[in-house]
Amino acid sequence: MKKKNVWVKRTSFELLRQQFIEIIDLLNEKQVPYYLEGGALLGIVRDGDLLPWDNDTDLSINYEDHKSFHIAASEISRLGWRCKIRKFRKNNVFATKADIRVLKVSDYWLAGTSA
Repeated sequence: MKKKNVWVKRTSFELLRQQFIEIIDLLNEKQVPYYLEGGALLGIVRDGDLLPWDNDTDLSINYEDHKSFHIAASEISRLGWRCKIRKFRKNNVFATKADIRVLKVSDYWLAGTSA
């Protein structure tokens, strides 16, 4: 796949939805188990669609899938999307500081506004 024009993607909700589907299709193709989180999950559950004002896609994984998730994140980055892996801030009963908490996928031009 070749990266599309970032500005066009974020000015059209339909194109934003297509970007989301590209990422999900890639993860499914690579058989990387994931689940939605944050605004992506809220929009899908509450509204049945993405939130038009959200500027990233939040995905999480189970710890045992972290190696395949890193590979998929690299491929998403190669498509031209910004991938930020966030980890836990401190150790807790279900995760350590080294564990991945969420993958945030967004456009580079929104990097300063991504939560």
